[in-house]
Amino acid sequence: MYSLLYLVPKNWLSRSIGWAVRRRWPFGLHVRIRDGFIRHFRVDVSESEFPLTSYPTLGEFFARRLRPGARPLGAAALVSPVDGMLTQRGFLAEGLALTQIKGISYSLKSLLGEGWDASAYAGGAFLTLYLAPWNYHRIHSPAEGRVLRARHIAGALWPVNAWSVKNIPDLFMRNDRMLVEMESGGGRVVVALVGATNVGRITLSFCPQLLGNRFPASGVRDWKPSAETRLEKGAELGCFEMGSTVVLIVDATFASRLINELRGDAPVPMRVGLDLSS
Repeated sequence: MYSLLYLVPKNWLSRSIGWAVRRRWPFGLHVRIRDGFIRHFRVDVSESEFPLTSYPTLGEFFARRLRPGARPLGAAALVSPVDGMLTQRGFLAEGLALTQIKGISYSLKSLLGEGWDASAYAGGAFLTLYLAPWNYHRIHSPAEGRVLRARHIAGALWPVNAWSVKNIPDLFMRNDRMLVEMESGGGRVVVALVGATNVGRITLSFCPQLLGNRFPASGVRDWKPSAETRLEKGAELGCFEMGSTVVLIVDATFASRLINELRGDAPVPMRVGLDLSS
């Protein structure tokens, strides 16, 4: 299975699927595709910003926003940035290693890329949140704070489903990803948006210059705000146009408030705005 996936042109395939889902097909085919997707994955459309008729393509429906008030924000300083499943979590101990799954780990330095000082997160913690096809796919700011930087690291688009996480080492470091670092209340937070097969495009609400899975982008592209850029807690930060996974990394200032969320290893459902810190 791994060998077959290696041979598949994943980025090209994802761009092709992206083109297809953003296209308005003739004879109402786009409506049938959209409605078939909703039925198959049992998508909850009750919280959508607009009626279904306002989403003429699957791509527009997939990247839909929530209606105002659909996600009340918790009172804590740190809240969940996405709807999804908390699959892995832990403290960043010596070596700053994160757990991909039991028995497979990867380094924070490799996730962030060259030239990014990962030592600021020593003594911190991480939370890995997986977004399934039926989830709402916009990402929100986990805290109120100032955006320090953003980075796009061009990469492959391996699947990030359960089989892939268990069998492909360094999965998140191989994949195309977007990183956003924020400063909040004396602490620091990184939101790592990891792309996956099928579209794989990631956008940032405050920085249209960076775009995931864009041809012929390669290597690392960095962005720093020319003027102060602040995000309110729960404000829109970015969007997955299908997929994927968010790795939330916090420094020691926030890690001490995450004790309850870091206990145990069973998957835990998460929703945008749910309290994470005490």
